[in-house]
Amino acid sequence: MEALEQLNDFLKEDCTYRSSILNLNASENHMSLSAKKILTSTAYDCYDFPPCAGEIFGAWHFSEACHHAKLSAFIADQTQYFLGTRRVDFRPRGGQAAEISILLGLANSGDHVFYVSEHCGGHFGLNYIASKCGISMHDIVFDQHTHLIDIERTLTMMSNVWQASSNKLMLVNQSFIVQSQPWEKIVSAFKAQYPNMVISCDISHLLGLIIGQQLANPLRYGVDIIHGSTHKTFPGPQKAIIAFHCDFNHDDEAKIRHSISPGLQSNSGTAEMMALAYVFCEMRVHAIAYAKSVCEHAQIMAKHLINERINVCGCQFNYTQTHQLWLPMTSEGDAWNVFARLHQAGIRVLPAWLPFENSWGIRLGTNALTRRGLIAEDFLTTAHWIAEVINAKTNIKGLRTKVSALATKYPLTQLKYTL
Repeated sequence: MEALEQLNDFLKEDCTYRSSILNLNASENHMSLSAKKILTSTAYDCYDFPPCAGEIFGAWHFSEACHHAKLSAFIADQTQYFLGTRRVDFRPRGGQAAEISILLGLANSGDHVFYVSEHCGGHFGLNYIASKCGISMHDIVFDQHTHLIDIERTLTMMSNVWQASSNKLMLVNQSFIVQSQPWEKIVSAFKAQYPNMVISCDISHLLGLIIGQQLANPLRYGVDIIHGSTHKTFPGPQKAIIAFHCDFNHDDEAKIRHSISPGLQSNSGTAEMMALAYVFCEMRVHAIAYAKSVCEHAQIMAKHLINERINVCGCQFNYTQTHQLWLPMTSEGDAWNVFARLHQAGIRVLPAWLPFENSWGIRLGTNALTRRGLIAEDFLTTAHWIAEVINAKTNIKGLRTKVSALATKYPLTQLKYTL
């Protein structure tokens, strides 16, 4: 069939293209072939409603699928090992679904919720649904120099809007993050003023670095909830988890679980959950080595770019503590032009407004290329190429050939840190 031939051509083109580029998008990663094979299992064909710590009986309960309970227990074992809690919900189909579930589970119409605005690097996924539900969103205040939460100014704002009867929720939903927050200090200060408030931290970009012991686990310092996607620094499927502190209120947990399903979704994706379980097994072996390399490669790129006279944000804290690097540009147009030239050269990045910098720029991430197997020397080379593109000192067509040659040395079928 002509249509099938066209589709096959599309798939081949996509595979060839992605194999020949260097992906520095901080929001993406590569799942192993073994994990991807799980997505082709019979579980993918079914409309299952797995009993994730709170079964819904009746039409939605598939009693014959006893393996769902086993899968739930297996993943809980992994989160206990990595995150210190068995109280986890792995049903959300993505990071946005996870954070919306927390918002709708704990806040009602008329409530005031504090969150990280897009201007300060927050994820964009909350504003629309909050406005539709009558929930007022207020900005957490940040120190523009340190990128840390300004505790005193935020507490002052809270005192102006939170009444005695209010549901008190703070969502630290950062997606642009090069500096980790001092969670012990944050929890101590906010809980002293509001003992019953709920603090939830989005760890979408940090999950792999937390389980790899490169960044602190917020739960260990009293944060009530961590939530986020499982496909950034954690090289898993397009999915998400919500993990609760062992002392978190059970009634509030139940509200969030109900908000996930049947509130937002009716099918939780059993095959994806099985793939998630498999990647946890990979990380049992490789989490520390992988996360350490991701952070080291970010430092390597930052220092080399500085040596090449490229401006890198965050000099006050050694440029980055995570997988991300931010390169500020002189204007939005300049950022898009650099993005376009890098794209033509086969280097995938994200053009964006950079929080705390009052400028547009380029965000890089070392997580996907580290998973692919690139080593320090390759990141130095890539940083040099990026500098050449920014400074307009290279032939893009010639550079595209060099990029492809480097990328094809590391086939996507032979990823590192796998079983």
